Amino acid sequence: MRTFRTKRFGRMIIVLAATTGTLLAAGCQPINHPNVTTRATPGANANFKMMSGDAQYVVLSATAAGPVVPGAGNWRVNRTSGAVDALPAGVPKAISRDGSRVLVGTNTLWVNGTTSTSTGLLSPDLSARAFVGGDGTVQTQDVVTGVIRPVETDHPRPTGTTAEVLGVSDDGDTVMYHFASTLRIVDLADGSVHDRPYGIAGRTVEYRLSGSGNGLAITDYVATDQGNFNAGVTLVHVPSDTTLATYTDDSASWFYGTTVLASDGGAAWLTHERSVGDGEQGCPSAPFAASCVIASELVHVGTGGPRVFDTYAGDLLAITVTPNGRFATYTKEGIDSLLDPPWVGFGKPGPVHIIDAWSSGTSREDLTAGPSKSAYGYMSDNGALVATTSRDGGWLEFSH
Repeated sequence: MRTFRTKRFGRMIIVLAATTGTLLAAGCQPINHPNVTTRATPGANANFKMMSGDAQYVVLSATAAGPVVPGAGNWRVNRTSGAVDALPAGVPKAISRDGSRVLVGTNTLWVNGTTSTSTGLLSPDLSARAFVGGDGTVQTQDVVTGVIRPVETDHPRPTGTTAEVLGVSDDGDTVMYHFASTLRIVDLADGSVHDRPYGIAGRTVEYRLSGSGNGLAITDYVATDQGNFNAGVTLVHVPSDTTLATYTDDSASWFYGTTVLASDGGAAWLTHERSVGDGEQGCPSAPFAASCVIASELVHVGTGGPRVFDTYAGDLLAITVTPNGRFATYTKEGIDSLLDPPWVGFGKPGPVHIIDAWSSGTSREDLTAGPSKSAYGYMSDNGALVATTSRDGGWLEFSH
C-alpha cells in the first residue's frame, strides 16, 4: 500500500459540451499486448527510437553495423520488408504518421530521402510549417510541395504589432499566433478568424493546437521557484469556438509537468508529480544533491469527464498519446529494486506503461516481458502494436 498520496481537494471539472467519438466509451474493452517479439536484441546495434502511427516504419539508431542496419547512424526501417533508409545525424525527435517524414534535432527535416533545414514551427505530423516571413507577416508552407500561403492577407493585424507563431495544423489550413494581448486562429479553408485574449493575469499560459486544427488546449499554472503549481486546462473546439471542458486543480499538491493534446483535439493528458528535496523523506543528501519524485499521476481531460491515474514514484521520462486520445504510453525511472531508487537521474528507465482512458475494465498495462525491461514506447494509431527499446537497447514489439 502506498501511503504518500494526498487528498484530492480543490479540484474542479466542468464538462460543457460533448461531441461524438470523444465521450468515454461505455463498455469499451481493454486492448492488451501479450505477444512479445524481439526484433533486435540489446547490444545488436539497432536501438529503437520511434514508430510511425501506421506501424509501417521505425527509426533506429546504431553505433555500428548489425543484423538489422548496415552501419552506424540513424535509420528508417520498413517493418515489413526490412528495407533501410539513412537518416541525418543527430537525435531523432519525431516521425510522421505515415513514416515519410522524420525530424532530427530541432530543425533538420528528412522528407522521403531529401533533407532540409526547417525554420518556423512544424505541425505535429511534420507536414506543414508556419513562420513569420521577412516582411513580418505570418505564412504557412506545405513541407512536401514547398507551396507557401500568406495567412494575414485578409486578416491584417493592428498597425505596430508583431506576431509570434504558436501552432499550425497538419494540413496547413489552420494557423495559431498571437500579437499584443490577442490570440488569433485563422482557418484558411473557410476564411474564419477566432480571436480571444492572450495570457491570464498572474498565470503562465501554454497554448497547443491539435494536428487536426479542430482543438485548442489552453494550460495555465503558477510558476514558482519550487516548480509549476495549479495546472488547469481548457479544451476548445476551434471551428465553433466552443469550450468543450475545463479542468482546474487548486490543491497546490502537485508540480505540473506537461500537457499532451490528442491529434483530434478531443482530449488532453496532463502530467503531475510530487517531489521532495535533498535529504527529505529518505531522499539522499549530499554528495548526491538529488531530488526525489515520491508520487505522480496522469490526468485525462475530455468531454466525457476526467480520469486521474496514479503513476506512483519515479521521474517521468517520456509520454506519447494516440491520435484519438484514448491511450497514453509512458516511461519512468524504474524503482523495482534497491538499485533503482526514485532519485532524479539515478534510476533506470522502464518498463513502458499503457493507460487506457476509455476502458471499462482494466485501464493499466505494464510491458515487463522481453530480454530487458521495455522503455520509451510508441503505440500504433489503432492501438494494436507497441514498439519499444529496453533499458539496455534493442528493439522490442508487443502486439495484441
